[in-house]
Amino acid sequence: MQDAEPGTFYLTDFLLRHFDRLVTRGLGLDKHPELAGEYFRNYRKLIYLAQNPAPTPSNRRARSLSTWGCSLNSG
Repeated sequence: MQDAEPGTFYLTDFLLRHFDRLVTRGLGLDKHPELAGEYFRNYRKLIYLAQNPAPTPSNRRARSLSTWGCSLNSG
């Protein structure tokens, strides 16, 4: 999968649940949202990998992730 699409961000349900703390605040995007383009510019696709059987990500979270300009796929 990685060889076919090297610009892929793999998102697990754990990372999605804690996205604000680990990604938004962890990378400082809450204070400097203009950096998101720099951090994620090489990603073209976003794959959601569920570790636990649960529903797909909420619409709100999926919308926030699409601001990176990636397409969201479930894996």
